[in-house]
Amino acid sequence: MSSSRDESRLADLILILFLFSTTFTIQLLVHFKNPLPYGIDGPFYVYESKCILSMLKPCTPDSPLPLYIIAVLSSILGYYLGVKVFLATITSLITIPLYYTLRKITLNKALSAIIVFAAYTFNPFTLRLSLEFAKNILGLLFTALMLYYLYDTVIEGVNKRRGAILVLLVVLVAFTHILVFTITYFALLVILVYAVASKNRMLGSVVALFAIANVMLVLGLMTPLLGWEPYMESLGLKGVSIGNYSVSKLTRLEYPQLSIEFLVLLLVLVLQVYFFFKSSTARPYTLFLIAYTITPLLPLPSIAGLHWRTTLLNSVIIPVTLALAYRIIGKAVVVLLAMIVLALTPSFMEIAVVESKPSLPQQVLLELGQALNSTSNNCNYYYIPDKPLLYWTRVYINPLIAYNDVEKILEETRGNNTICIIVYTVNPLIKPPKPSMASSLLYHGDYVYVYRYGGTE
Repeated sequence: MSSSRDESRLADLILILFLFSTTFTIQLLVHFKNPLPYGIDGPFYVYESKCILSMLKPCTPDSPLPLYIIAVLSSILGYYLGVKVFLATITSLITIPLYYTLRKITLNKALSAIIVFAAYTFNPFTLRLSLEFAKNILGLLFTALMLYYLYDTVIEGVNKRRGAILVLLVVLVAFTHILVFTITYFALLVILVYAVASKNRMLGSVVALFAIANVMLVLGLMTPLLGWEPYMESLGLKGVSIGNYSVSKLTRLEYPQLSIEFLVLLLVLVLQVYFFFKSSTARPYTLFLIAYTITPLLPLPSIAGLHWRTTLLNSVIIPVTLALAYRIIGKAVVVLLAMIVLALTPSFMEIAVVESKPSLPQQVLLELGQALNSTSNNCNYYYIPDKPLLYWTRVYINPLIAYNDVEKILEETRGNNTICIIVYTVNPLIKPPKPSMASSLLYHGDYVYVYRYGGTE
């Protein structure tokens, strides 16, 4: 008996090491095509790490947990490498709770490993998140752990240890990213409604989890503790008085676009709904999955990238759904897995080859550094309308003197400092339009132009 248990643990260890190492290798191959951090958010984590290591706090209010972890890594590995290693490591760690969740569902070690590799590691949703979205990917790690302990709770019953871990995970998600927390909150609300209506045995646990989620919601909305302020401002929800919140962006809806990714999620949703009616025991668990999958399929508030971001979060939901499908259709689930992999492989390759790059070309970044050095004696503050250019500027200089809101600069300086405007072009043959509030030209190269701020039109 002891020998067979040891063999089982050894098999688990081998499969976990395989999943982690292959995922980590793919991540490193993609991340180290270029030494610079990728996407718009990559340089954001670089300059925030510099702020934390120099001032012991972020320069801008944002979700604190991932920022501090990246800062610690950056102090050891360097800023660029710290960001890349964080993203690759967290992405790879997610395979561990996913494997154990699938093994519990399918009771088949080999199949669980195959599904995790094909539907998570080789998933374009996973790869796109891992390029730059550190907060989302850390939130997904906590979500994957939640999927494991929630399944145990639904199937085996409530106990104090699982309950305490689930409470901790809800808190950690709140400290990690508002979007992941919002969908988790929505999922808990759906499960609570179901538990009340059906008098499910999980009612007490769900009430406790939802209560904790509400505490975190209030903290996020009413205090700067969770770093939700930038997201509130993007919705027009400025200030701490809920009664004064603007809801214009919340009431203006955008609809999902028909695409391969949309059709894949629709198939996953159909599987979840079918399993919901086939297995009454696991219904609370299935509702959690449905909440994640249905969100990007619905009309959502008019916020740039919201449908796309919520779609990407399904990278941990798809493999779990396929494991549940195995309980109903057996090994025919391999056919579904193959269909999904074939449908998403072109997107995976496009992201790996084309999209994995810095937000600005190398030549622009080199000239940006020269422009900042050349104008440092003439400029006390920089107004930079373009977000990618703003983030890279903050990598090169003190982040507290570069903004994309000129009104904020004027408010802080009261007009007593010299403000400069930076714009750029990716084509040296085409000069970027002169900003309406610009006056004299202080610097120009082939790509980057720096003007003195001359006031409003």
